[in-house]
Amino acid sequence: MEDDKYMQKKQKLVSIISPVYNGEAYIEECINSIINQTYKNFEWIIVNDGSSDNTEKIVKKYQKKYKWIKLINITNHGQGYARNIALKEAEGEFVAYLDSDDYLDKKMLEITVECMIKNNPDFVLFDYIIHDKANNKFSEHRKYDYYNKDEFIGKEVLSMLNTNAHFIWNILYKKDFLLKNNVKCGEGYIYEDTMFYVNCVINASKVSVIHDKLYYYVQNPVSTTRKKNNSNKHAVGLTNAMRDTFPLLKKSKYNEEDYRSFYSYLFRKYTSYSWYRVPKKYRKKFTTDFLEFFSKETLPYVEDDKRYNYFVKHKLFNKKYSWFVINSYITAIIAKIKLELGG
Repeated sequence: MEDDKYMQKKQKLVSIISPVYNGEAYIEECINSIINQTYKNFEWIIVNDGSSDNTEKIVKKYQKKYKWIKLINITNHGQGYARNIALKEAEGEFVAYLDSDDYLDKKMLEITVECMIKNNPDFVLFDYIIHDKANNKFSEHRKYDYYNKDEFIGKEVLSMLNTNAHFIWNILYKKDFLLKNNVKCGEGYIYEDTMFYVNCVINASKVSVIHDKLYYYVQNPVSTTRKKNNSNKHAVGLTNAMRDTFPLLKKSKYNEEDYRSFYSYLFRKYTSYSWYRVPKKYRKKFTTDFLEFFSKETLPYVEDDKRYNYFVKHKLFNKKYSWFVINSYITAIIAKIKLELGG
């Protein structure tokens, strides 16, 4: 027991940050995955974002036993605000983000901290598994080119903009790197992690990649970004994410290909969200805002995209736009099937 305490003192402290809203159904699995970590020197900062269920009660039950749990209660402000508040309170040298409905492999901290100490990158990216709880199915995600490498140095890091999702939770960060570059999540809207991810990529000078699957991303049908609703929160969220992120990219050390990759990402998001996350009554406004964002200044970076040209030429809205989006959706499904079949 004394040896464990001695080793814990020698280990560098990691701050794990989790925002939660009405998470009573899944928060305990998340907590237990932290408890079972083989690396023991960490703190868990859980930000209760105005939950109206038993989330706070459950966390306090664990807090009585585990002193490394820090509970922050706030009125409902959204995940971006909650994460930003927690980062200010973090005491660790390294920072990890864990969504409260997800969970960790027991060696996540051990493996990533070892990589961080050995290679001294600004952040360590690691692989993850998708857990479809409704069907109790585990699957892999689409692999991008950067998963084939072990390290990125200098301008090579910018190739990480060419991805289909800007996640912040399958990464271990140096806290000093985040603070020095004023890396924050967007606040007041969903898709708040787009700005965070892009700001990390454009400022990093070195990134390590671990190919082990250390994070379990749970496909929760009632999560903020997945549940169906009649509001325009998805349209507003993506639009605000684009507008907040663009100035950061513009000031960066980008080249033409990096810029094109980012705008291709935005366009892919637009085509998919217009179909299954934005209700019909909000699609025209979403389309108008999207076109306004792609001004003459940004157009050269996407004008060679056939999908974009087709969209602009026909000014597709609602029903007229459906065929185009369905085609994109079918293409995505085919790609997923090929991945699952190993093709």
